[in-house]
Amino acid sequence: MAVTTIHQIKSTLNKAVSYITNPEKTNNGELVSSYNCQAQSASIEMEMTRGFSLDVRGDYKKVGGSEILAHHLIQSFSPDDEITPELAHELGKQLIDELTEGKFEYVISTHVDQEHIHNHIIFNSVSFYDLKKFRCQPYRTANKIKEISNRICAEHNLAISPKKEKLKDSYKNYSKRRKNTSYRSEIRKRLTMILNETTSWEAFEEKATALGIAVNSDGKHITFALEEEGQQRKTRGNKLDDMDTFTKEGISNRLTTNQELLDQLEKAIEDTFFASDSLKDFNYLLNQDYNITIKQNKDGSSDFLFNDVSDTRVKEVLLPDSFHLSNFENYFRTNYEFTKESSLDPINERYREKEKSVVVQQDTPITLLDEQIEKATKEGLLIRLETDETEGLFFIASNYVDVNENDGSYTIWLNDKFDYTIKDKSTLEDKNYTIKGEGIIRGLEIKQGLEPEKITVAGKNIQSISERGVSLSIHSANIERIFIPNEYVSIDQISQSVTVAIGKNWNYYGQEMQVENENDTKKRANQKFTGSQILSGLEKEVPLLDVYIQPKLAMLKRRSQRAHTDKLLATLNTIREEKIATPNQIQTQLAALTAQKVEIDTKISVIDEKIKNYNQVAKLLITYEKYLPIVTKLDEVSKLEKISMQKKYKNEIQQFRFAEKKLLATDNLRHDLTKEKIISMAKNQKTQRQRLVESYRFYEEKLDKLIAVQETIDSLSKQGIFDYSEIEKDNDERAQDQKTKSKRSEQER
Repeated sequence: MAVTTIHQIKSTLNKAVSYITNPEKTNNGELVSSYNCQAQSASIEMEMTRGFSLDVRGDYKKVGGSEILAHHLIQSFSPDDEITPELAHELGKQLIDELTEGKFEYVISTHVDQEHIHNHIIFNSVSFYDLKKFRCQPYRTANKIKEISNRICAEHNLAISPKKEKLKDSYKNYSKRRKNTSYRSEIRKRLTMILNETTSWEAFEEKATALGIAVNSDGKHITFALEEEGQQRKTRGNKLDDMDTFTKEGISNRLTTNQELLDQLEKAIEDTFFASDSLKDFNYLLNQDYNITIKQNKDGSSDFLFNDVSDTRVKEVLLPDSFHLSNFENYFRTNYEFTKESSLDPINERYREKEKSVVVQQDTPITLLDEQIEKATKEGLLIRLETDETEGLFFIASNYVDVNENDGSYTIWLNDKFDYTIKDKSTLEDKNYTIKGEGIIRGLEIKQGLEPEKITVAGKNIQSISERGVSLSIHSANIERIFIPNEYVSIDQISQSVTVAIGKNWNYYGQEMQVENENDTKKRANQKFTGSQILSGLEKEVPLLDVYIQPKLAMLKRRSQRAHTDKLLATLNTIREEKIATPNQIQTQLAALTAQKVEIDTKISVIDEKIKNYNQVAKLLITYEKYLPIVTKLDEVSKLEKISMQKKYKNEIQQFRFAEKKLLATDNLRHDLTKEKIISMAKNQKTQRQRLVESYRFYEEKLDKLIAVQETIDSLSKQGIFDYSEIEKDNDERAQDQKTKSKRSEQER
């Protein structure tokens, strides 16, 4: 298997590229390849892409972007792996292609100068396709890379272990280690909260103390410790994540950025507020004039998204009270006063409240059948997931696997709220998507024949019921607001009963019951309950002569009837709109719409390639125009001045010469194209694509409507309400009559 690491390149990108492409390490350059750039000029081309992005999307450094030039990914293979340099190179390309989705320039090289073969991959921090920055998240990105790499290696039979062989690690051992490293996780959570709402170093240290974090920034490395909670060994800031977020430099940069963002956001909000008539109007103008969008959170707060290359997000808590959206509603077009006052509760109190709302995540064990294990490796298991909606592979690392010593069976531990990457095997295309652990747990168990247990629910246990499912309240278990989706609910209107299917090993989320308190307005946090707890509680409340359920089912019936009526009306409207006269016409139109969708999908693929090629030419033209004055001046100055300028503008001249050479070679050097015109054309390409996407959605919607018509007619036909054959018979008779009339007319003439 392979070990993966990733870090950022903030300077000397050219040296990094030169190092990884060293002929002595790469079999004379045979094990070097690149994507959308040339390996020899990769640093120049990547810089040009970043420059192009800056011109089109604005200076991202002013809105929270950092000076990250590129990302350096290393994939090292085990010496035990029987892997050739060529295969290692191919696996590295698969890894980076899947990670970046073909939107970022990269150089990959395979080094064979050490005992273990390893790949170096340097990819740009900004996409050449949409000009957005690669979003590298602490731990998440590293874990995603590891997950993709492990799955690819397993698919190619690297480090494959015989079934039942002891793995490299185990969940049992990992659980012990995790307890010992919990300090780091806790420090990271507290520091993240502080950095979301702080603009100065003094405030940072004050809030850290309030949250029980001892900070020491005297030495080379800043350290943190939860001394009151028993942490004896201090934790370095650079050990808290892989992105230098909590180093001295990282914290200082974040605080500075916060202040800059705060100043910009306050000005944008003030200007927009006094020009708006409503909150809807405010949201629109803020987006139009300042390219800032608002995201409403479940807790009622808001996040402000700067739609720049870095997609910077600012939490509302950073703003003074008067800038909070909740205060705006009734004050538009008034003499509203913006102040710097803040009435936030102490951070330690808010943190405690926040932690109360966090559901404690526990891993769920699933013992696998042999046929569910695609491959077993020392690093973990490649597992096959098959459900009605999903067929694919996912990888679970060995530290989330236990092996039963008696029978050799594998037990994996899954978190129902985690995102897992699935490689889709249901189509010929190798597509990946994420799925919650909850879906995997249920899919694996159902495939094993472990169907959820069905139990009839008492009416008093039903808080609400709808087409989406039921919300349960179980008094005997002190549980309320447990939601069961419709697919696990069976309703019998005749017997006036509701049956739910509950998986004993599944997790459900609800609230503990509490005594009503008018003064307590705080939203209660959800808690996790097992299926066994819910079943046990429901079994104690058996429905007998249930009078509670009748009005609830009657209401659901009325809703269902109304929904059914609405569906029939929608069907009739579609039939009228599409001028459908026969069932055969439905099939004809379905085929036509499907063909139109395929055609538009093809056009989108074509324009994607055009955007890629166009952006390549556009960035060359912009670079050429940007640095042409420097090169022109070189011919006008003295020899001594020329030497000085060449030294000062070495990088700019390099980019200019490269752009000029490429443009001449492709006959794209057009002096009539201005920078503004180029950028406008680049944006037009995006607009074209958006129109195609909208067309695709239009045909998709029409297709869905016709499918609904087909399903409705099929349903009515099965019920004997609608008869296909009679319609076809009538149509045949009409056609025959028409033929007869036409024949008579010809004979008479």
